[in-house]
Amino acid sequence: MSTPPISQLCKNCSRVLDIDFLLDHNPINNKGYRPYETSKILYRFEDTWPELPGFAASGDNGCGLCKLIRDTFVSQYPSTEYKGPFLPYSDDDSMPFLRPPLTGVLSDRTLNFTKKSIDNCASTCHPWEPSGSTPARLLDIGEYKAKGRIKLIQTEGLPRVRYAALSYCWGNADDAAYQPKTHSANLSERLGGFGIEAMSPVVRDAIITCEALGMHYLWVDTLCILQGKADIADWEVESQKMNDIFRNAYITLCPSSSNGCREGFLGQRKLHPGIRVKTPITSNAVFQNESREYSIIPYEVKAITSSFMFTFEFTDSKWYSRAWVWQEVNFSARLVIFSPTFVFFRCPDMLICENGARNETKYVQKGLGEYHSRRFQDAQPYGFFRTCVETISPLDISFESDRLAAVAGVAKQVSQATGSDYAAGLWVEEIFKDLIFKRNTRDGGGLEKYVESLRDRHLAIGPTWSWPGHRGGVYWDSNFSSVNSETLEFNGGN
Repeated sequence: MSTPPISQLCKNCSRVLDIDFLLDHNPINNKGYRPYETSKILYRFEDTWPELPGFAASGDNGCGLCKLIRDTFVSQYPSTEYKGPFLPYSDDDSMPFLRPPLTGVLSDRTLNFTKKSIDNCASTCHPWEPSGSTPARLLDIGEYKAKGRIKLIQTEGLPRVRYAALSYCWGNADDAAYQPKTHSANLSERLGGFGIEAMSPVVRDAIITCEALGMHYLWVDTLCILQGKADIADWEVESQKMNDIFRNAYITLCPSSSNGCREGFLGQRKLHPGIRVKTPITSNAVFQNESREYSIIPYEVKAITSSFMFTFEFTDSKWYSRAWVWQEVNFSARLVIFSPTFVFFRCPDMLICENGARNETKYVQKGLGEYHSRRFQDAQPYGFFRTCVETISPLDISFESDRLAAVAGVAKQVSQATGSDYAAGLWVEEIFKDLIFKRNTRDGGGLEKYVESLRDRHLAIGPTWSWPGHRGGVYWDSNFSSVNSETLEFNGGN
């Protein structure tokens, strides 16, 4: 691909792209990185929609940035809103800019970023401990590159190994039916080895990714848990271990760009075209009075906030809206997230984008292992559990019968911390508070969703006076100071 020519800039655009100006408005913070905030207005342009004659005239006079801005806005027509910055990118390590996105998901640069992030985390902030449990079955992909085949192994009696876990979205009912599965009838065949051609695209891409990252073992629910109608006992046992499976995984692969098992995540990325510009000579010591070249690329986001702007790449996905995924994400020590534009690495301390942007992991995003030592010190494990239910309850789930299983890992932690008895979503020690929940009619479906839940009462997994008995979001008032419990004893007789 030929390199585009250097674009000329008008007076206003030259002022905005002045290196000293940009650095002054986006300084390195006390954590040692630039936060790349998007809420700051550095310069205001005004024009008339939809023709944008001012930008058009400047573009016709040769300003590449004015033309790029106008072309980007007009391409959104008839929408009158475009949310997103025009970001400077550069491959020059001396430039204080982000690295440009690449079309190849498994490019050398992206693989190096991913491996380095994993290794740094595992060797410093969150070391991998070989003492944890291993799933009952794993996919052994050690011979995939040489022979093009993988096999299922049963891990009982074997030493613990490093493995990757796949957190993904099955898709709709047709996708779920299409997804190849392991069951008692084909278990021997799986143990003997098989090619990946018959696997779903998302699983194939996960296998290819593991091989590229040097991971020899992979856990996938449909292949490592028996899925047949006669295998319910195996599913019940293994599904209760889900939190441990993801907690003990060396990495968790998260293809947020895939909406279902029939969609892979290693295809070519669709990138917005940008322009190349040259910096004016600057007094900044980094550049030693030299000009440098870099790119300006439009980057549309869902909302402009002062927080880390790239997170919408995966938080706005179908994958992130799944109840099972909440538990998988929050129990995992290290996530590798494949979004439409970037690969992200997330651990309980930091979220890093392959383009170089980084931000501290938000408190609610921290791995649940952190809660045990931090939030539980405040003696609020029950409140923590209710907060988790408030987060999970409005999320999508294929089978309502699985909703309690989706919070089983959290319940296990609370039980271990408190010793309290747990009864289908309620805690005996705090049952009076647990019962004072409210339905959240603003969780997407509103009244229509509530009416549907009443019509489908046969799908509920609990009585109406408990939160599991309601489909959709629930919440609790945070102030329980006015709650007084009283126990009444009724004795009946003839």
